[in-house]
Amino acid sequence: MFAIRRVKILNKQQQILDVCLSDAESKKMLSRNYTTLVLGENGVGKSFLLKSIIDIFCFLESARDANRKRKPKYQYESFYIEYFLGDDIYSIDRVSGSLIIAKKNGEEIDHREVVLPNKVLAISFMVNDKFQFNKDEDVGIYTYHGVRSSTNSTYTSSISRNIIFDLIHCIEKGLSKQVIDIFSVLQFESTIKFQWNIEKKLNEEIIDLNNDNIKISNKHLLSKWVYPTIFFYKNGQQISFDSCSSGEKHILFAYIGILSRIEHNSLILIDEPEISLHPEWQIRYISTISKLFYKYKNCCFILASHSHYFVSELKGDSSSIVVLKNNPSSNTPNAEIIPYDTYSWSAENIIYNVFGIRTTRNFYFESDLSRLLTSLESFDGSEEKKEKIQALINKLHKYVFNISDPLYFILKEAEEKIK
Repeated sequence: MFAIRRVKILNKQQQILDVCLSDAESKKMLSRNYTTLVLGENGVGKSFLLKSIIDIFCFLESARDANRKRKPKYQYESFYIEYFLGDDIYSIDRVSGSLIIAKKNGEEIDHREVVLPNKVLAISFMVNDKFQFNKDEDVGIYTYHGVRSSTNSTYTSSISRNIIFDLIHCIEKGLSKQVIDIFSVLQFESTIKFQWNIEKKLNEEIIDLNNDNIKISNKHLLSKWVYPTIFFYKNGQQISFDSCSSGEKHILFAYIGILSRIEHNSLILIDEPEISLHPEWQIRYISTISKLFYKYKNCCFILASHSHYFVSELKGDSSSIVVLKNNPSSNTPNAEIIPYDTYSWSAENIIYNVFGIRTTRNFYFESDLSRLLTSLESFDGSEEKKEKIQALINKLHKYVFNISDPLYFILKEAEEKIK
Protein backbone atom coordinates (compact mmCIF):
# COMPACT_ATOMS: atom_id res chain seq x y z
CA MET A 1 0.00 0.00 0.00
CA PHE A 2 1.07 3.58 -0.60
CA ALA A 3 -0.84 6.17 1.43
CA ILE A 4 0.26 9.54 2.76
CA ARG A 5 -0.90 9.94 6.34
CA ARG A 6 0.15 13.45 7.34
CA VAL A 7 1.79 16.59 5.95
CA LYS A 8 2.87 19.49 8.15
CA ILE A 9 4.72 22.71 7.24
CA LEU A 10 6.05 25.43 9.53
CA ASN A 11 7.72 28.71 8.67
CA LYS A 12 9.18 31.23 11.12
CA GLN A 13 7.63 29.26 13.97
CA GLN A 14 4.17 29.59 12.44
CA GLN A 15 2.17 26.61 11.23
CA ILE A 16 0.95 27.07 7.67
CA LEU A 17 -0.23 23.54 6.94
CA ASP A 18 -1.16 20.51 9.02
CA VAL A 19 -3.31 17.93 7.25
CA CYS A 20 -4.00 14.28 7.98
CA LEU A 21 -4.71 12.61 4.65
CA SER A 22 -5.38 9.09 5.86
CA ASP A 23 -6.20 7.35 9.12
CA ALA A 24 -4.84 4.01 7.88
CA GLU A 25 -3.29 2.16 10.81
CA SER A 26 -2.08 -1.12 9.36
CA LYS A 27 -0.66 -2.83 6.28
CA LYS A 28 -3.82 -4.71 5.36
CA MET A 29 -3.60 -3.65 1.70
CA LEU A 30 0.09 -4.14 0.97
CA SER A 31 -0.32 -4.16 -2.82
CA ARG A 32 -3.56 -2.20 -3.10
CA ASN A 33 -3.69 1.28 -4.58
CA TYR A 34 -4.98 4.03 -2.31
CA THR A 35 -7.03 7.13 -3.19
CA THR A 36 -7.40 10.30 -1.15
CA LEU A 37 -10.00 12.88 -2.17
CA VAL A 38 -9.40 16.39 -0.85
CA LEU A 39 -12.52 18.57 -0.86
CA GLY A 40 -12.98 22.22 -0.03
CA GLU A 41 -14.18 25.59 -1.23
CA ASN A 42 -12.10 27.98 -3.35
CA GLY A 43 -9.10 29.51 -1.63
CA VAL A 44 -8.92 26.99 1.20
CA GLY A 45 -5.55 25.56 0.11
CA LYS A 46 -6.22 22.35 -1.84
CA SER A 47 -3.78 23.19 -4.66
CA PHE A 48 -1.22 24.40 -2.12
CA LEU A 49 -1.44 21.03 -0.35
CA LEU A 50 -0.75 19.11 -3.57
CA LYS A 51 2.11 21.43 -4.50
CA SER A 52 3.58 21.10 -0.99
CA ILE A 53 3.65 17.30 -1.23
CA ILE A 54 5.49 17.52 -4.55
CA ASP A 55 7.98 20.06 -3.19
CA ILE A 56 8.74 17.83 -0.19
CA PHE A 57 9.50 14.74 -2.29
CA CYS A 58 11.61 16.79 -4.73
CA PHE A 59 13.58 18.18 -1.78
CA LEU A 60 14.10 14.70 -0.29
CA GLU A 61 15.31 13.36 -3.63
CA SER A 62 17.83 16.21 -3.91
CA ALA A 63 18.92 15.85 -0.28
CA ARG A 64 19.98 12.22 -0.80
CA ASP A 65 22.33 13.09 -3.66
CA ALA A 66 25.81 12.91 -2.12
CA ASN A 67 27.43 14.38 -5.25
CA ARG A 68 25.30 17.50 -5.17
CA LYS A 69 27.50 20.59 -4.77
CA ARG A 70 24.79 22.93 -3.49
CA LYS A 71 22.46 22.27 -0.60
CA PRO A 72 18.91 21.54 -1.77
CA LYS A 73 16.52 24.42 -1.26
CA TYR A 74 13.11 24.28 0.35
CA GLN A 75 10.79 27.26 0.48
CA TYR A 76 9.82 26.94 4.14
CA GLU A 77 11.74 26.46 7.35
CA SER A 78 10.59 22.95 8.22
CA PHE A 79 8.22 20.15 7.23
CA TYR A 80 7.01 16.77 8.41
CA ILE A 81 5.62 13.99 6.24
CA GLU A 82 4.48 10.48 7.12
CA TYR A 83 3.46 7.74 4.70
CA PHE A 84 3.01 4.02 4.12
CA LEU A 85 4.96 2.60 1.18
CA GLY A 86 4.99 -1.14 0.61
CA ASP A 87 5.61 -2.99 3.87
CA ASP A 88 6.88 0.03 5.78
CA ILE A 89 5.87 3.35 7.26
CA TYR A 90 8.23 6.30 6.92
CA SER A 91 8.32 9.64 8.70
CA ILE A 92 10.64 12.50 7.75
CA ASP A 93 11.01 15.59 9.91
CA ARG A 94 13.07 18.33 8.33
CA VAL A 95 13.66 20.37 11.50
CA SER A 96 15.74 23.13 9.90
CA GLY A 97 18.58 23.53 7.43
CA SER A 98 20.32 20.19 6.94
CA LEU A 99 18.86 18.65 10.13
CA ILE A 100 16.56 15.87 8.90
CA ILE A 101 15.22 13.19 11.24
CA ALA A 102 13.98 10.13 9.36
CA LYS A 103 12.34 7.01 10.74
CA LYS A 104 11.36 3.65 9.30
CA ASN A 105 8.74 1.77 11.30
CA GLY A 106 9.57 3.96 14.28
CA GLU A 107 13.35 3.34 14.14
CA GLU A 108 15.62 6.25 13.24
CA ILE A 109 17.52 5.87 9.95
CA ASP A 110 19.64 8.06 7.70
CA HIS A 111 17.33 10.17 5.52
CA ARG A 112 19.14 8.86 2.43
CA GLU A 113 17.79 5.39 3.24
CA VAL A 114 14.16 6.48 3.05
CA VAL A 115 12.33 4.83 0.15
CA LEU A 116 10.74 7.49 -2.05
CA PRO A 117 8.06 6.99 -4.73
CA ASN A 118 9.44 5.80 -8.06
CA LYS A 119 7.40 8.50 -9.75
CA VAL A 120 5.67 11.69 -8.60
CA LEU A 121 3.25 12.76 -11.32
CA ALA A 122 1.26 16.03 -11.33
CA ILE A 123 -1.85 16.10 -13.54
CA SER A 124 -3.79 19.26 -14.37
CA PHE A 125 -6.03 20.50 -17.16
CA MET A 126 -6.01 24.07 -15.81
CA VAL A 127 -4.09 26.87 -17.51
CA ASN A 128 -3.24 28.40 -14.12
CA ASP A 129 -2.30 25.32 -12.11
CA LYS A 130 0.11 25.73 -9.18
CA PHE A 131 2.37 22.76 -9.97
CA GLN A 132 6.04 23.40 -10.65
CA PHE A 133 6.79 23.11 -14.36
CA ASN A 134 9.52 20.82 -15.62
CA LYS A 135 10.25 20.13 -19.25
CA ASP A 136 12.69 17.23 -18.95
CA GLU A 137 10.87 14.08 -17.80
CA ASP A 138 14.06 12.02 -17.65
CA VAL A 139 15.49 13.95 -14.70
CA GLY A 140 14.36 12.95 -11.21
CA ILE A 141 11.18 11.34 -9.93
CA TYR A 142 8.91 14.34 -10.60
CA THR A 143 6.99 14.83 -13.84
CA TYR A 144 4.62 17.69 -14.69
CA HIS A 145 1.78 16.71 -17.01
CA GLY A 146 -0.31 19.81 -17.47
CA VAL A 147 -1.46 22.04 -20.30
CA ARG A 148 1.29 24.60 -19.80
CA SER A 149 4.04 24.30 -22.39
CA SER A 150 6.38 26.56 -20.41
CA THR A 151 6.40 28.20 -17.00
CA ASN A 152 3.61 30.63 -17.92
CA SER A 153 2.21 29.78 -21.38
CA THR A 154 -0.36 27.36 -22.82
CA TYR A 155 -0.97 26.32 -26.43
CA THR A 156 -3.78 24.11 -27.76
CA SER A 157 -1.38 22.53 -30.24
CA SER A 158 0.88 21.38 -27.40
CA ILE A 159 -2.05 19.52 -25.76
CA SER A 160 -2.72 17.63 -29.00
CA ARG A 161 0.97 16.94 -29.47
CA ASN A 162 1.34 15.63 -25.90
CA ILE A 163 -1.56 13.21 -26.40
CA ILE A 164 -0.07 11.94 -29.67
CA PHE A 165 3.38 11.41 -28.12
CA ASP A 166 1.84 9.69 -25.06
CA LEU A 167 -0.30 7.43 -27.27
CA ILE A 168 2.73 6.38 -29.31
CA HIS A 169 4.64 5.76 -26.08
CA CYS A 170 1.81 3.59 -24.73
CA ILE A 171 1.62 1.59 -27.98
CA GLU A 172 5.38 1.00 -28.00
CA LYS A 173 5.20 -0.16 -24.36
CA GLY A 174 2.57 -2.74 -25.31
CA LEU A 175 -0.30 -0.95 -23.54
CA SER A 176 -2.74 -0.93 -26.46
CA LYS A 177 -5.39 -2.87 -24.52
CA GLN A 178 -5.35 -0.26 -21.74
CA VAL A 179 -5.67 2.48 -24.38
CA ILE A 180 -8.76 0.68 -25.72
CA ASP A 181 -10.18 0.70 -22.17
CA ILE A 182 -9.67 4.49 -22.02
CA PHE A 183 -11.31 4.90 -25.43
CA SER A 184 -14.31 2.87 -24.25
CA VAL A 185 -15.00 5.52 -21.58
CA LEU A 186 -15.55 7.96 -24.46
CA GLN A 187 -17.26 5.34 -26.66
CA PHE A 188 -14.39 5.65 -29.16
CA GLU A 189 -13.53 2.73 -31.42
CA SER A 190 -10.15 1.00 -31.30
CA THR A 191 -8.79 2.62 -34.47
CA ILE A 192 -6.76 5.83 -34.65
CA LYS A 193 -5.28 7.71 -37.59
CA PHE A 194 -2.24 9.99 -37.64
CA GLN A 195 -1.90 12.58 -40.40
CA TRP A 196 1.00 14.95 -41.08
CA ASN A 197 2.64 17.02 -43.81
CA ILE A 198 6.24 16.70 -44.96
CA GLU A 199 7.41 18.89 -47.83
CA LYS A 200 3.80 19.77 -48.66
CA LYS A 201 2.93 16.10 -49.02
CA LEU A 202 0.10 14.66 -46.88
CA ASN A 203 1.03 11.45 -45.08
CA GLU A 204 -1.12 9.23 -42.88
CA GLU A 205 -0.93 6.08 -40.81
CA ILE A 206 -3.95 4.10 -39.54
CA ILE A 207 -3.50 1.92 -36.46
CA ASP A 208 -5.81 -0.82 -35.17
CA LEU A 209 -5.17 -1.09 -31.43
CA ASN A 210 -6.51 -4.66 -31.42
CA ASN A 211 -3.50 -5.74 -33.44
CA ASP A 212 -1.07 -7.57 -31.13
CA ASN A 213 1.98 -6.60 -33.18
CA ILE A 214 1.59 -2.86 -33.68
CA LYS A 215 4.61 -0.99 -34.91
CA ILE A 216 4.73 2.73 -35.58
CA SER A 217 6.37 2.73 -39.01
CA ASN A 218 6.74 6.49 -39.33
CA LYS A 219 9.06 7.89 -36.68
CA HIS A 220 8.49 11.31 -38.28
CA LEU A 221 5.57 11.54 -35.84
CA LEU A 222 8.07 12.00 -33.01
CA SER A 223 10.08 14.71 -34.76
CA LYS A 224 9.85 18.13 -33.13
CA TRP A 225 9.52 19.61 -36.64
CA VAL A 226 6.39 17.64 -37.50
CA TYR A 227 2.95 18.65 -36.24
CA PRO A 228 0.71 15.62 -36.70
CA THR A 229 -3.07 15.52 -36.40
CA ILE A 230 -4.83 12.61 -34.73
CA PHE A 231 -8.25 11.27 -35.63
CA PHE A 232 -10.54 9.03 -33.56
CA TYR A 233 -13.61 7.04 -34.59
CA LYS A 234 -17.02 7.04 -32.94
CA ASN A 235 -20.14 5.33 -34.33
CA GLY A 236 -18.27 4.87 -37.60
CA GLN A 237 -17.54 8.59 -37.92
CA GLN A 238 -14.04 10.07 -38.06
CA ILE A 239 -13.39 12.78 -35.43
CA SER A 240 -10.32 14.99 -35.30
CA PHE A 241 -8.85 15.90 -31.93
CA ASP A 242 -9.83 19.54 -32.48
CA SER A 243 -13.46 18.43 -32.94
CA CYS A 244 -13.54 16.57 -29.62
CA SER A 245 -15.41 18.18 -26.73
CA SER A 246 -13.38 19.77 -23.93
CA GLY A 247 -14.42 16.87 -21.67
CA GLU A 248 -13.19 14.28 -24.18
CA LYS A 249 -9.89 16.15 -24.51
CA HIS A 250 -9.55 16.23 -20.74
CA ILE A 251 -10.16 12.48 -20.36
CA LEU A 252 -7.65 11.66 -23.12
CA PHE A 253 -5.06 14.07 -21.75
CA ALA A 254 -5.31 12.82 -18.15
CA TYR A 255 -5.75 9.06 -18.59
CA ILE A 256 -3.34 8.60 -21.52
CA GLY A 257 -0.84 10.86 -19.72
CA ILE A 258 -0.96 8.72 -16.58
CA LEU A 259 -0.83 5.46 -18.53
CA SER A 260 2.32 6.46 -20.41
CA ARG A 261 4.17 7.41 -17.20
CA ILE A 262 2.89 5.36 -14.25
CA GLU A 263 5.10 2.76 -12.55
CA HIS A 264 4.79 0.66 -9.41
CA ASN A 265 5.13 2.83 -6.27
CA SER A 266 3.89 6.00 -7.98
CA LEU A 267 2.29 9.08 -6.46
CA ILE A 268 -0.24 10.74 -8.78
CA LEU A 269 -1.66 14.14 -7.81
CA ILE A 270 -4.63 15.46 -9.80
CA ASP A 271 -5.90 19.01 -9.36
CA GLU A 272 -9.57 19.74 -10.13
CA PRO A 273 -10.28 16.61 -12.21
CA GLU A 274 -13.90 17.73 -12.66
CA ILE A 275 -13.03 20.46 -15.20
CA SER A 276 -15.22 20.13 -18.33
CA LEU A 277 -16.51 16.71 -17.28
CA HIS A 278 -20.18 15.67 -17.37
CA PRO A 279 -21.49 14.49 -13.95
CA GLU A 280 -21.61 10.89 -15.21
CA TRP A 281 -17.90 11.00 -16.05
CA GLN A 282 -17.16 12.58 -12.68
CA ILE A 283 -19.04 9.80 -10.89
CA ARG A 284 -17.06 7.14 -12.81
CA TYR A 285 -13.70 8.96 -12.66
CA ILE A 286 -12.21 7.25 -9.61
CA SER A 287 -13.58 3.78 -10.37
CA THR A 288 -12.17 4.12 -13.92
CA ILE A 289 -8.75 5.01 -12.51
CA SER A 290 -8.92 1.93 -10.26
CA LYS A 291 -9.75 -0.33 -13.22
CA LEU A 292 -7.22 1.17 -15.61
CA PHE A 293 -4.23 1.09 -13.27
CA TYR A 294 -4.91 -1.89 -10.99
CA LYS A 295 -1.86 -3.76 -12.35
CA TYR A 296 0.44 -1.10 -10.89
CA LYS A 297 1.10 -1.90 -7.24
CA ASN A 298 1.50 0.49 -4.33
CA CYS A 299 0.24 3.61 -6.10
CA CYS A 300 -1.30 6.57 -4.33
CA PHE A 301 -3.78 8.90 -6.05
CA ILE A 302 -4.57 12.26 -4.44
CA LEU A 303 -7.34 14.33 -6.04
CA ALA A 304 -8.27 17.88 -5.08
CA SER A 305 -11.81 18.82 -6.09
CA HIS A 306 -14.94 20.89 -5.48
CA SER A 307 -17.25 18.23 -6.85
CA HIS A 308 -19.46 15.98 -4.75
CA TYR A 309 -19.83 13.50 -7.62
CA PHE A 310 -16.45 11.87 -6.88
CA VAL A 311 -17.41 10.93 -3.33
CA SER A 312 -19.86 8.11 -4.05
CA GLU A 313 -17.27 6.05 -5.96
CA LEU A 314 -14.77 5.88 -3.09
CA LYS A 315 -14.53 2.56 -1.27
CA GLY A 316 -13.81 2.89 2.42
CA ASP A 317 -11.22 0.10 2.59
CA SER A 318 -8.86 1.74 0.07
CA SER A 319 -9.57 5.47 0.27
CA SER A 320 -10.05 8.51 2.45
CA ILE A 321 -11.94 11.80 2.15
CA VAL A 322 -10.44 14.96 3.61
CA VAL A 323 -12.46 18.17 3.91
CA LEU A 324 -10.51 21.44 4.16
CA LYS A 325 -12.23 24.48 5.67
CA ASN A 326 -11.06 28.03 6.27
CA ASN A 327 -10.00 28.72 9.85
CA PRO A 328 -11.00 32.30 10.83
CA SER A 329 -8.49 32.37 13.71
CA SER A 330 -5.40 31.37 11.68
CA ASN A 331 -3.97 31.01 8.19
CA THR A 332 -3.92 27.23 8.55
CA PRO A 333 -7.02 25.49 7.15
CA ASN A 334 -8.91 23.05 9.32
CA ALA A 335 -8.73 19.49 7.98
CA GLU A 336 -11.20 16.74 8.80
CA ILE A 337 -11.18 13.12 7.65
CA ILE A 338 -14.71 11.86 6.96
CA PRO A 339 -15.00 8.94 9.42
CA TYR A 340 -17.50 6.82 7.48
CA ASP A 341 -17.82 4.97 4.18
CA THR A 342 -19.58 7.07 1.51
CA TYR A 343 -19.60 4.45 -1.25
CA SER A 344 -22.81 4.66 -3.35
CA TRP A 345 -24.20 7.64 -1.44
CA SER A 346 -26.74 9.82 -3.26
CA ALA A 347 -25.80 13.32 -4.43
CA GLU A 348 -27.98 15.12 -1.87
CA ASN A 349 -26.71 12.91 0.94
CA ILE A 350 -23.13 13.93 0.03
CA ILE A 351 -24.02 17.62 -0.33
CA TYR A 352 -25.59 17.64 3.12
CA ASN A 353 -23.39 15.27 5.16
CA VAL A 354 -19.98 15.78 3.52
CA PHE A 355 -20.02 19.30 2.10
CA GLY A 356 -22.22 20.63 4.92
CA ILE A 357 -24.50 22.52 2.54
CA ARG A 358 -28.20 22.92 3.29
CA THR A 359 -30.29 22.94 0.13
CA THR A 360 -34.01 23.38 -0.38
CA ARG A 361 -35.96 20.13 -0.06
CA ASN A 362 -32.90 18.07 0.86
CA PHE A 363 -34.26 14.77 2.16
CA TYR A 364 -31.49 14.30 4.75
CA PHE A 365 -31.79 17.81 6.15
CA GLU A 366 -35.57 17.46 6.44
CA SER A 367 -35.14 14.04 8.03
CA ASP A 368 -32.85 15.42 10.75
CA LEU A 369 -35.18 18.35 11.37
CA SER A 370 -38.18 16.02 11.61
CA ARG A 371 -36.32 13.81 14.10
CA LEU A 372 -35.54 16.84 16.23
CA LEU A 373 -39.15 18.02 16.35
CA THR A 374 -40.45 14.51 17.09
CA SER A 375 -37.87 14.05 19.85
CA LEU A 376 -38.85 17.38 21.42
CA GLU A 377 -42.51 16.37 21.47
CA SER A 378 -41.76 13.15 23.35
CA PHE A 379 -38.98 14.58 25.55
CA ASP A 380 -39.34 13.23 29.09
CA GLY A 381 -36.32 14.88 30.68
CA SER A 382 -34.08 11.79 30.57
CA GLU A 383 -30.36 12.26 30.06
CA GLU A 384 -30.30 9.76 27.19
CA LYS A 385 -32.90 11.67 25.13
CA LYS A 386 -31.32 14.98 26.12
CA GLU A 387 -27.97 13.88 24.64
CA LYS A 388 -29.61 12.72 21.39
CA ILE A 389 -31.50 16.01 21.02
CA GLN A 390 -28.37 18.03 21.77
CA ALA A 391 -26.45 16.07 19.11
CA LEU A 392 -29.14 16.94 16.53
CA ILE A 393 -29.10 20.60 17.61
CA ASN A 394 -25.30 20.72 17.21
CA LYS A 395 -25.48 19.14 13.77
CA LEU A 396 -28.25 21.41 12.48
CA HIS A 397 -26.60 24.54 13.88
CA LYS A 398 -24.04 24.37 11.02
CA TYR A 399 -26.86 25.02 8.55
CA VAL A 400 -28.20 28.23 10.06
CA PHE A 401 -27.93 31.02 7.49
CA ASN A 402 -28.32 33.95 9.90
CA ILE A 403 -30.30 35.01 13.01
CA SER A 404 -33.37 35.67 10.85
CA ASP A 405 -33.40 32.06 9.66
CA PRO A 406 -36.44 30.15 11.05
CA LEU A 407 -34.07 27.27 11.82
CA TYR A 408 -32.23 29.57 14.25
CA PHE A 409 -35.41 30.08 16.30
CA ILE A 410 -36.28 26.36 16.25
CA LEU A 411 -32.85 25.41 17.57
CA LYS A 412 -32.92 28.18 20.17
CA GLU A 413 -36.29 26.99 21.51
CA ALA A 414 -35.10 23.37 21.41
CA GLU A 415 -32.09 24.19 23.60
CA GLU A 416 -34.30 26.09 26.04
CA LYS A 417 -36.67 23.14 26.31
CA ILE A 418 -34.03 20.53 27.12
CA LYS A 419 -32.48 22.88 29.69
